[in-house]
Amino acid sequence: MRKLISSLFVLSVTATMSVFTACNKLSKSTTAPDISPIIVKNNVVVIDTTQYTLISTASQLTQGTYVFLGKSATLADIRHNGDLATGNIIVGYTGEGYLRKITAASNDAQTITLTTDQARLEDIFQQGLITFNTGTPDNSIFQYPFSNTELYNAAGTKVQLTGGSLLLNTLQTFTLQFADGKLSSLSANGVNGSLAANMQLIVNAANASSFNSSNTLQTFTTTSTIWAGKIPLVITTEIDLVANLSGTASGAVNDTLTINNNEAYSLNTAYNAGAWANTNNFLPATILSGNVTPGASGIAATCDIIPQVNIKFYGVTGSSLAFPYKSSITGNKSATTADWDFSAGLYLQPTINEVAGILGYSLPDYNTSWSTESAIYVSPYQLIKLSGDHQTGAAGNYLPQPVEVRVIDNRGIKQPGVLVTFAVTSGGGSMSYYTATSDANGIVVGYWQLGTGTGAQTLSASAKKADGTSIAGSPVVFTAN
Repeated sequence: MRKLISSLFVLSVTATMSVFTACNKLSKSTTAPDISPIIVKNNVVVIDTTQYTLISTASQLTQGTYVFLGKSATLADIRHNGDLATGNIIVGYTGEGYLRKITAASNDAQTITLTTDQARLEDIFQQGLITFNTGTPDNSIFQYPFSNTELYNAAGTKVQLTGGSLLLNTLQTFTLQFADGKLSSLSANGVNGSLAANMQLIVNAANASSFNSSNTLQTFTTTSTIWAGKIPLVITTEIDLVANLSGTASGAVNDTLTINNNEAYSLNTAYNAGAWANTNNFLPATILSGNVTPGASGIAATCDIIPQVNIKFYGVTGSSLAFPYKSSITGNKSATTADWDFSAGLYLQPTINEVAGILGYSLPDYNTSWSTESAIYVSPYQLIKLSGDHQTGAAGNYLPQPVEVRVIDNRGIKQPGVLVTFAVTSGGGSMSYYTATSDANGIVVGYWQLGTGTGAQTLSASAKKADGTSIAGSPVVFTAN
């Protein structure tokens, strides 16, 4: 697992457009070819790490103070030439990188001290098209196993995630277009992304209880430097895998909720002509399923697994572009009946927040987000009539054929273990039994004895969720004469 993550999000870059304007003391010009025609503003200085070492303390960096120790006699010459003068932009690729505007500068025999403010990519690029990926199809896969992961343990209630894993393909392509010194457009495009999760949520309560927790299961971070011409772009990708849990148990309970889903998606978030736009395309698979075992005590539990993918430029705190995915499971079971219900879903909420200002001063409406919901799984979902309607029989006798219903989920798949209740609604007849649980094929069969009266007689079959509301199609009505 760690071997996989260590290579996660290896960044690549291509850049196209016209002439590169030379900057003093640009470093590592041979690291990547000078791809034209990117035009860089003439007050940009890339710190040459062969000449200078950043020695600022963490406290100084927080305050915007950058202190460099010179490694050669060129220190005085560089200071004299004005490359580190007030108003210039410094770009560094040490650690998570930095992009700063110099507001004041001083030096002694060995060090240069710069007072700085946060700069933007618009301070660097006059013109150019920059495209880079947050991974490739071979190394953008994030995988996490659920192996007896404890989410809650207090007051006699224990909730665990066990026997499953989450697999997330987070390949994203970013395109930044600069024109006339401004960021004219950007897009973050995810194609052929996927989220697959198989989970077991075990709830074990000794007595009535409620539970609520939020756990960061794992955090993975990688920082890479890519080159747009001779400018290093330092990009950090962080994945926080968060599990949010909530629920109640009305008494002693030991139940397992399960989910298996496999969702494909494409995502495009774009800024163009002064406005944000967002397009999602989800391709839900057909293997999403789940169940909760009926029992004596009531239970309601929801577990959301959220891989939060954040992209940072030059170490700016917080996400500049965020792509949270949520795989959710919810199980409910009645405390007084055997009625239960289960649901699961995949959600996506891409967000552009105010830290996106690292890209440019001119971006409007930073606090923008979109919420999309798809691939919702619900069981039991619908009660359908199979056979036994419109029969004719002798008064006081059983009909020649039984009445038959089936319980299905919202994909049309048969659902076992669902309680179905029969009720004679007119004619005074009776049933061989009034409640039954659907079999392995989702079927419940009932035998209807007609009343002694004449004329049409009716019978209903119904199924409910844990909260007492009817599922789709319920009640199903049968008529006999």
